[in-house]
Amino acid sequence: MSNDNMHDVCPRCKQVPMREGVYLSVRKAEIFDIIRDHPDGITTGGIIAKLNDSTATANTVRQHIHKMNRMLASTDVQVLGDGAGNARRYYRIVHKTKEAA
Repeated sequence: MSNDNMHDVCPRCKQVPMREGVYLSVRKAEIFDIIRDHPDGITTGGIIAKLNDSTATANTVRQHIHKMNRMLASTDVQVLGDGAGNARRYYRIVHKTKEAA
């Protein structure tokens, strides 16, 4: 199964998107892809603007990223935030092994 093939399906949970070898919900995969497409980082507000859902909030995005990081814990990838508040927070994807070097 490829990381970018949205048609791969987990045989156990039937979740579709797989990123970095981990099955994510459609929303988490969408957020992951938005962050991945902005290697220098993207604000929470920027993520919300790119989501196809007018009900998304900064708290919802933050919670998805927190849960996504728990799911990605066994990989060498994580989503890091810069610690700024709410919609101003920048997120980017980092490879743990490269960051540690």
